[in-house]
Amino acid sequence: MRLLKLFLYISLEKRLLHPDFTFLQSLILSCELGLAAIVGIHQTEFVVCLFADETCEIGMLKKKARALANALQGPLTMMD
Repeated sequence: MRLLKLFLYISLEKRLLHPDFTFLQSLILSCELGLAAIVGIHQTEFVVCLFADETCEIGMLKKKARALANALQGPLTMMD
């Protein structure tokens, strides 16, 4: 998880220092205990993180993470 935190910090730091940098769209990690999906929410600097056990299909996890990010986009753009 430390590597994940470091990656997200570097992504956010690049976004803040270099406005032309493309923000994280999606990242799927295979871990010992299952899968982790990190999806960026467009027009914000927020991300959605979901965790699933090893029986979950990667495509389904990514689709659910993207659907959640799309649902949260409107409310989170009001916060920015």
